[in-house]
Amino acid sequence: MRNTLKWIFLVAVLITAFYFLRQVVNSSNQQVSELQVNDTLVNRTQSEGSREQVQEVSTATALFDTSNLRECEIFQQEYNVARRNWLNGQEQAWGNYLQEGYSLIDVTLVMARFTHPRLAAGFRAEQLRWQSEVAIYNRDLNQSASQSIEGFAASGMTFQRAIPLPGLDSFESMSESEKTQVLRELPVNVDDIAYFIYEGLPFEDITMMLDSIEDPQSVVNYDRHDIVSLFDYAVVASRPKIVEELLLRGMTPTEDEFLASSMDWALLSLSRYLQSERKDETVEVVKRLMGLGARARFESVSPSTVKGSFQGYDYHFNEEQLTSLRNDYQLDLTQIPELSSPLLDEEHPLLMELSQNLNNHLSIALGTEHSSTLRDECWETVTAISQQWNPRSKQEIYDELTEGLGEPPAGIHAMLSDIDPVLVDWYRTYKEHPSRQRSFTPFPQEVNELLWARNYDQAIEVLESHEFTPAESQSLFSQLLEFGPDIYPVLMSSSLRQGKIDYLQFVLRLRAPQEMQPLESLGADLRGFDERQKTLLFYAVDQMNSELVTYLVEEGFPYSFDDLGQDPLHAALRQGVMRGSITELEQTVATLMSYQPQVDEFHRNRLAVLRLKYPDVYQNLVSRYPQLAIDNNQPLPRVR
Repeated sequence: MRNTLKWIFLVAVLITAFYFLRQVVNSSNQQVSELQVNDTLVNRTQSEGSREQVQEVSTATALFDTSNLRECEIFQQEYNVARRNWLNGQEQAWGNYLQEGYSLIDVTLVMARFTHPRLAAGFRAEQLRWQSEVAIYNRDLNQSASQSIEGFAASGMTFQRAIPLPGLDSFESMSESEKTQVLRELPVNVDDIAYFIYEGLPFEDITMMLDSIEDPQSVVNYDRHDIVSLFDYAVVASRPKIVEELLLRGMTPTEDEFLASSMDWALLSLSRYLQSERKDETVEVVKRLMGLGARARFESVSPSTVKGSFQGYDYHFNEEQLTSLRNDYQLDLTQIPELSSPLLDEEHPLLMELSQNLNNHLSIALGTEHSSTLRDECWETVTAISQQWNPRSKQEIYDELTEGLGEPPAGIHAMLSDIDPVLVDWYRTYKEHPSRQRSFTPFPQEVNELLWARNYDQAIEVLESHEFTPAESQSLFSQLLEFGPDIYPVLMSSSLRQGKIDYLQFVLRLRAPQEMQPLESLGADLRGFDERQKTLLFYAVDQMNSELVTYLVEEGFPYSFDDLGQDPLHAALRQGVMRGSITELEQTVATLMSYQPQVDEFHRNRLAVLRLKYPDVYQNLVSRYPQLAIDNNQPLPRVR
């Protein structure tokens, strides 16, 4: 107890002494393990943020059939797990290579090769900031905390200087004399100014802050972007007057060896603001940088297109946009000089060393020395299949169908259904009922406390005392269903209930199928259809919830009331193939066949995709259900 009180006291002393701090969890380089590596062969949803090593139990052998997509997917999943585990082990090592004598640019390029350019950019920016004013301040502060507070170093916490300083929060609303007084008293630096430039503080206030610091060219530690120059924050924020002011104060456009250049940021901003009121200011910034000879790293430049990408960002200007910029602003993006990207020597010692280390790790984890060969062969299989099926996007087909029409034509549902019933579902969700894409409505803090205390009556009483829109009430109602049968009676009789239950949200939040019966007994209609004409069974299938599907079928829930959109079998065949959830697909289809659904053309074209990608699964289903057999010339779906 005495140690605890001592710890609390020392923390209080430090917080008082260092008024300008914020407390954060130590996150140095944490993105390495959180960002999915960029060589995934098959899209898989991976949980982010976990530091635990994933168990590497491999079923891959050097002799598995690389022409079999299903086996390739299993192998690729194991490959990705093994590779990610190796990267997690590398997380703290990148900085050590600098101590071994490798240059920062070389370590950055090698890191980009094994991880992702954005992670490498973050690493490089962190190294460039190492001797910045705020970085030094933070290190000194945490060293003092470690010496003064027992257990602080092991706690994983760090203290950092607040950006911006707390006393600057209301700077814009202050009087001139108050602003002068604050700038005289507070140690404002480039980090605070970078923050306010990005947040849109007026030009006059920015110049007052600039006048209060000694060197605007100091390295910026503010990490909203991987930017270390105040000038580039003015560029990315499209602040032409501030750009000009900084030029007058001696700053120049940046062209780092790896990080985005000033012109890179300017073009990215221009691509984002082409259709906004900030377009004129952004064009002005680009033109000013062109006048200074600033360069950008392009992917391609031609009279009809300008493309560029850097560190996970990309921009693209088409011929129409380029022509408009030339005619309206006398801005020709094709005349911007190109900045070459740094190249990594393929025989660089660090690259070769880490490549060998990775190969050794993969050989042990996967039980084969031929992982690279297997991966390449699997990639050829995926490519060959992809070339046989090139579906179009729903939006693309819809735009083509309604081109030149102010409103969707009469009979649009039937028109879409004739192409593919999935288009009807998409139209109902995103065009007809966009309110379904409503934002999440959080509970007030008081309600959270009551809910976790299981005081449901009082929690709902508090909610009913607030004014909510019908959509907000529906969102709250759906969230409260997650607390299970104990809350159902008071919830079902509350004003939060807005007509029918949102079936999709209910399926997403249902903890166990058995919790449905108490809700039905209170009058909830769970056997009808929602505003998209969908049943609960459809959503259970669409979410690949095989346990719920089995329960609904056993309890006699209806199959479908929708003659135009997808039925559950459409959804099962589509989702199983698109997600690669083959085990769930076979089980779900077998369960649904108890309804003896009529097999239509759109079931058959989904089965054609199944036969193309997973012929063994297709044969298994057809052997059990001959009505699912298709002709050799069965067309593939037109819609993705």
